[in-house]
Amino acid sequence: MDLIWVLHGLDLNAEQLPQSFNDIIRRHRGNAFVMDQSSLEASNEQGTVVLSCYLKGSDGKFDPPRLVNLDDLTYPARGLPFLEDRISAALTERSREMRRRWHNVFKGYPDGDWRRLRRIPDPLQGEIEALKKQHGMMSTYHEDDSDFLLCLLVAFALSIAAHAAKPDTRLSYVTRPVPTAQLINLIMQREDLGMQQYALIIQYLIENTTLNGRLPKSVGEHLERAFAAKEGNLCREWEAEWAVLADLIPEVFDTRVREQMTYLGCLPDWVRPLENGADLSELPYP
Repeated sequence: MDLIWVLHGLDLNAEQLPQSFNDIIRRHRGNAFVMDQSSLEASNEQGTVVLSCYLKGSDGKFDPPRLVNLDDLTYPARGLPFLEDRISAALTERSREMRRRWHNVFKGYPDGDWRRLRRIPDPLQGEIEALKKQHGMMSTYHEDDSDFLLCLLVAFALSIAAHAAKPDTRLSYVTRPVPTAQLINLIMQREDLGMQQYALIIQYLIENTTLNGRLPKSVGEHLERAFAAKEGNLCREWEAEWAVLADLIPEVFDTRVREQMTYLGCLPDWVRPLENGADLSELPYP
């Protein structure tokens, strides 16, 4: 059965709507269906149910209402009906925009020259500073190298995500172009690169994308060696680097965005869907 939440006695232009109404509107993909005088008159004239539909814009404000009947709506296989999906495209584009600048800069270093020189590309200096200001001190014990290590972690994670999205790619922002397993093994076995402390992050990224179960046994073995080498001194989920990656690869690392995309059916094919049912309650509007 298709459920439509019909709102009544609600000022959609109020500065702050009750959370319960925000949840309903979000579940309807930014559509607010209202029964008002105009819709009642149209219903009587047409002999069918007509509702006033308010569509929420990216600025959080609603467009003028449109009168719609039930045949005008889209009924998705999962989720509530809607007139226009005002959430999915914006959510998907926001995720892509988060990392577009990084991709564009790294593409100028096709063989990972910046890593060998241990020099952060100049256009990314501002990005690094902004992330540190937002998320605080990184977990590394080498404060002098923290900026470089953060940049290297992002480049490494973006490379792996690119391999998940396109399995036959050899793209790498930290080495010469190589296959996925070789890329991961090469970086994880090099203690001097400082990536072993991020082995849990790399494992999580693999397990929650389509790379899970598709990589050779050697990748798991290299990760296990990294766990052993760091003797438990690993970057954990509550530390800043995880938050940075939640900004840059939210489809994987931001649970709320991932749940929202799962519910809306716009989760990218390269990300493994959530096993449990997704719930939009208290999720931020994009």
